[in-house]
Amino acid sequence: MTKHNSYSRRLRPAVYDCARETHYFILRALKGVRDRNSILARRGAERAALAVELATAGDSPGRNVECALTAIRTSMFHCDTLCELKIIDRKLHDYLRRSVDRIIAGLEQLITTPVDQWLSLQLPPLEAEPTEPSEAAPPTRFQAILDRVAQAARSLLPAPAPPPGNGASSEQEPQSGERIEPATPV
Repeated sequence: MTKHNSYSRRLRPAVYDCARETHYFILRALKGVRDRNSILARRGAERAALAVELATAGDSPGRNVECALTAIRTSMFHCDTLCELKIIDRKLHDYLRRSVDRIIAGLEQLITTPVDQWLSLQLPPLEAEPTEPSEAAPPTRFQAILDRVAQAARSLLPAPAPPPGNGASSEQEPQSGERIEPATPV
């Protein structure tokens, strides 16, 4: 007969405790906040913690680590929205961002490490709290990805045409009543 460790005594990687603590912290921090983004941030943190739980228990580890990454990023997206709407303050948001970045780093380690070596993994320390108050918190990894996508999308747009009448165009201005045809894309 195989001896199994009891549930409470099972050893887990460091990211497991960090995900659970962040989940509990988000539950407490957003308790009583009556906003859809608050509900979705709490739900994302819960799903992330549960996915880490399942992955570290051996239940489809690869799939559940990916689910945890998606869920914690979703949670942080909604925390970003709460901060932008000034429902939560920048100091709380910054702590959440630093905690989520730590979880993401731990989950990325799990992806690249064989399951039998997960217990040896260490999380990076929590990034130090900023010493100067800053109006703009550093972007999350998710925000950085969105910024790169937006920049790529903007690069695909045609350059705006100069306003008529500035003398830069060699074409004549239309006479009153003359119809202007839109430019056809090339």
